[in-house]
Amino acid sequence: MADIFEKNCVIGLYGINSVGKSVLSQKLTEKFKVCELQSTDNLLKMTKYFYPENEYAHCSSCTAWKVRGSKTEVNIIEGFKGYREYVEGLINCLIQRVAAENFTMIFEGIHFNPQCRRNNEGIVVIPVLLTLKNIEKHRQRIIEKSNGRKELEERLLNNMQVSRVIQDFLISEAKEHRSIIVDTGESGGPDDSLKEILKKINDYRPYAYKN
Repeated sequence: MADIFEKNCVIGLYGINSVGKSVLSQKLTEKFKVCELQSTDNLLKMTKYFYPENEYAHCSSCTAWKVRGSKTEVNIIEGFKGYREYVEGLINCLIQRVAAENFTMIFEGIHFNPQCRRNNEGIVVIPVLLTLKNIEKHRQRIIEKSNGRKELEERLLNNMQVSRVIQDFLISEAKEHRSIIVDTGESGGPDDSLKEILKKINDYRPYAYKN
């Protein structure tokens, strides 16, 4: 697997809540000599600070549909796309550092957009969508992630239907843009998921240099 991992690149691990983004992004950083991990949640907080008047400033991925109107599937998707675009400028700004400073950057968070490949020509950008198609496993992961925090658990469980709609959209989009897709519910654990991610990143090489 040496080829792709010896080159400076940008890897975006994205997907809905509780699919394993935080754990797997930390594990992935260990595979690169010089690597920086960026949480898009932190970038969102910065964006909210500088642009508090934006219509998405007080939204989450699961409540952004409110900007569009009623809670329909179309509005859930369009609201999510607007919410994601709200953070896009900071993500693209950081991606430009990779070419200038010669290192690998990993983004972790739902806000990463696979179209960053087109917006950053000449930089190797590898989008990796993490999914969890099994609904019961998703529910269990939410409970584990909440770790006894009842308010968080209740909020995430109440928003599961919206999350699932967003995930279906992300899967369709990922196929269109040739993103890597890894279902973390199909593996025996994080280490197995990491192995699959590493293999698929290496296999992604023919597309990695095409924006």
